[in-house]
Amino acid sequence: SGVVFTSPDGKATLDFSVTNTGTELDIASFENFVKATEANYFSWRPDYTELGYKLDDANASAMASKSFTIDGVSQAVFTLYLLNGQGAYSFDFWSEESVANEYSDPYSNLMSTINVNSTKAADLPAYNFVTTFTDQNNLFQFDVPLAWTYAYNEDKNIYFDTFTSPDGHGAMQNLTYDDGTTISKSLAGKIALALLNQSYTGGAGDIKITGDVIQKDGSERLDWTSKKGGYSGQSFFEARGKTTFLMLSQVVDEGYFDLYQPVFQNTLSSYVIP
Repeated sequence: SGVVFTSPDGKATLDFSVTNTGTELDIASFENFVKATEANYFSWRPDYTELGYKLDDANASAMASKSFTIDGVSQAVFTLYLLNGQGAYSFDFWSEESVANEYSDPYSNLMSTINVNSTKAADLPAYNFVTTFTDQNNLFQFDVPLAWTYAYNEDKNIYFDTFTSPDGHGAMQNLTYDDGTTISKSLAGKIALALLNQSYTGGAGDIKITGDVIQKDGSERLDWTSKKGGYSGQSFFEARGKTTFLMLSQVVDEGYFDLYQPVFQNTLSSYVIP
């Protein structure tokens, strides 16, 4: 689902890839895909600067240009994003800043030759490009889809790390809670139910537990639904140390479970303590 070409002098690179989004995205969802990819793949790099961004609704495309450094060497990069069927395409044109002018015309000529095959793209696993996320307190680490939007929220004794699919129909969230109280297994179960009813139903409290399984690692899995919300989920929770409560959840709208379950399973399989 991706290919890289590097110039003989090593100063220029073409990095092309396609992501199966599982469903055909509308323009707003496509822009979510683009902005999340830019944030998760580029914005963390040293000396990152966004130089330009343009969304073309009519042609379902976007162009994003930026600069940053790698090992102290300035890079000039622009990315063409295309949407076609279930395929979201990323075409990255890299060059060292010192030779960017030399590659400008060849890159522009190459862009005009691009053709895509969205039928083949739909055969790929959904959201197979990932990035590794590490908790701010090094409590956990896992892989999440590169094109999902990240958000951080906190309140008294609790914070949330949330990753949302471009179409908004799927999300993964890790909830970390610590009020200083020693957490037993029975208390952890009560906290899980309370947080599910409060956090995932807006206080409506209509969570229905459909499954409760102890995992091999000692954590506990809850399968649940929210009728009022029109979505369902799976939550894995555990007590870490004496006072820290962790809960990793998948939340999907009705009708999207089969699409996003494999994505969630990939995240679970990558879960480690740093």
